[in-house]
Formats: sequence, C-alpha cells, structure tokens
Amino acid sequence: MTPASVQFKLGDFTCTVLCDGTSPIAEPMLRSIFLSNSAELISGFRALSSPLSISRNVLLVEHAGKYVLIDTGQGSIDPNDPGYMSELLAKLAIPTTAIETIIISHYHGDHLGGLFDADNNLCFPNARLIVPKREHEAAISEESLAKMKPRNANFLRQIVEFYGQRLEPLAANQELVPGISYVDLPGHTLGHSGVLLEPQGARLLHVVDAIHVPLQLNVVDAILKYDADADQAIATRRTIAQPTAANTMLMAYHFPFPGVGRVVANADQLGWEPAEFASAIPA
Repeated sequence: MTPASVQFKLGDFTCTVLCDGTSPIAEPMLRSIFLSNSAELISGFRALSSPLSISRNVLLVEHAGKYVLIDTGQGSIDPNDPGYMSELLAKLAIPTTAIETIIISHYHGDHLGGLFDADNNLCFPNARLIVPKREHEAAISEESLAKMKPRNANFLRQIVEFYGQRLEPLAANQELVPGISYVDLPGHTLGHSGVLLEPQGARLLHVVDAIHVPLQLNVVDAILKYDADADQAIATRRTIAQPTAANTMLMAYHFPFPGVGRVVANADQLGWEPAEFASAIPA
C-alpha cells in the first residue's frame, strides 16, 4: 500500500509529501498521452524492472510553526478520482485552517482542484493564494477565458472572486515566503512555474509538471498531449534531463510517490534515483 505521506528535513524546513492519488501506468496509457516518440517510451517501459505509477505529489512545508502548501491536488473536480488533501492533513493533525500560504504552480485542475470542496466552500479559508504572474495574466483575460471549457473558466473566475485581495500573482526569482521562490519552467502551460526551496543552504527544486514520468529523461522530445507549447516544453525538459547537482534534490508532481530524488547517469542513459525516507506514514 502506498503511504499517505513521507516527511523529511530540508535545512530548517520540515517537508511532507502528501499522496493525493496514485495509479499504475500501462502501455495503452503511454500511447494515449504522448503524441510522439511513443515507441521509444514503450521500449523503455518494457525494460523497467518494476511497475510504473503516476501520482499526485503535494508538498507541505512547515517552518517556525507556519504551513505552506504547494499545489492542492485534485479536490472534487473528478468524482471518479478524487483528491484527499483534507483527510491527509487530518491524519497529520493539521487543520485546514492552519494553512497560511498556498503556492500554485500552474492553472490545471489537478493542482487547483483542492482549493474548494464539493459544495464550493474554501478548503483553506485562512490562506493567501500565490500564483505565477505570467500564468495568471495569460489565463484570466476574458479573451482567454472565452476559449476555455465553461467549467474551467468558471472555476478560475471563482478563484478570483473568493480570494480577492488574498490572491497574489508573483513573478519568478522573487521570494514568495522566506526560502521559497518561483522558477520559470514554461511549456506545459505558458506560465508553468517550478518552486525552489533554499533553506539554510539546502536546495530542492520542484519541477512540478515540466516532466511527467521518469521515462522522459531519455526521451525528452516526446510530446505530451497536455503541453501547451511543445517546443518550449521540450526545451524546459532538457534543462532537467541531466545529472542533478550533488547539493540539490528534485521533486516531480507526477513521478511515482513521493516524487523526490535525483537524476543520475547510468552509462549512456539517465535514471531516476528516488530519495530514501525513514519517516513514512501509512495510509
């Protein structure tokens, strides 16, 4: 059984990865979500020594008694695959009212959905909501909203209405909260942003949806059907598909739970080396 969460220290941050959902990957799924290079991905998939899964890995950061949530999971957007943020936080004895800051990476439902419950009430009523400035400006214009599915457009309008002055569009390379900043990783969406944690000299780069499965490390040109700008997404992936610096950990939102580790070189291939955690909290 997949643990509900894992916890680790990063400098003076206590980080908890919450498993908002996970499911196995089969060949038909790979063929359906990639528009190119699927044969190369399938070849890599068949060579794997263990099953591959895709997850929703939500990062909770605690520092000096303050809680920051990075993305919010699926929520109730898809009744057939709901998120579990409220239940996961309750298991950790953290009330949703204790979340002071939410940092959103980009405007897709499996990252935004947990902002509201099934009755459209705010799940985190005391939180300020930080969003990538470029993502927000690209999505929230009436011209952009008119091109979306009505449900998606209404969801974004609801965010603006409910959060009001607590909605803060911020740019990359400026501190969002102490020790945390955005990093531009465009392509998946126009303003898709990674999140960089740098407490006390430690370093974790959360690349979010810039890469979806470890197989892409060796097939960076594979085009995902959900990427808004395929060429830009490929260019961004190339910056990730290289051995990770010794002083840095990576995190990826959809990698097998908990999605934290490093890219390592294995002969002429790149591999994903998951971090080892002693503190796993059972589901």
